[in-house]
Amino acid sequence: MKEQEGPSTIDEPKRTSRKTLKVAAVSAIIVALVISAIIASIAIGRSSTNVTTPKSDLSLVHADQFNTVPPYSIMLKFGGFSRYVNWSDMKILLSDGDHSVSWLPPTIGLSGGSTVSYLCGHESLGSLSVLCNITDIIGNGQPNSGDTITLTTNADATFLASHVYDARVIYIPDGGLICSLSFNGTD
Repeated sequence: MKEQEGPSTIDEPKRTSRKTLKVAAVSAIIVALVISAIIASIAIGRSSTNVTTPKSDLSLVHADQFNTVPPYSIMLKFGGFSRYVNWSDMKILLSDGDHSVSWLPPTIGLSGGSTVSYLCGHESLGSLSVLCNITDIIGNGQPNSGDTITLTTNADATFLASHVYDARVIYIPDGGLICSLSFNGTD
């Protein structure tokens, strides 16, 4: 009787390397799927963060209606806000149609538990030098109804009645418009 030969030792490494390749391929696919799932969950988590722009309105208060404002100033008064927002989440923009300037109010400088004013500084709007002063009437670090933005020019170069100026308040986290108001100067 003839002896049966077992598997040849030459075939054994081929089986092992094929098995190793299959395991490696399956492992690579599993790793790729896990990484894809992680990336997808991060993307979904970011897109589901529902950032909504708070809404408010602005009204114009001329210097003759408010005795503490210099005659060459414009005061903008906030109405109520649709939700909580910090001053530092906002950007104030002013445009004359050809030029624009902006100010970034801080939350810390506008808190303190009582009426607080903060000078945001002078900016050049064309030939005008405009000073922005923000008043938080309750000093809570967030804009509320009655808080104001006062825009003051030099006495010799004021907001012109013949120009239309556009004031906008932008919500920085999403770039949305909180409120805006167009006005003419009073020269």
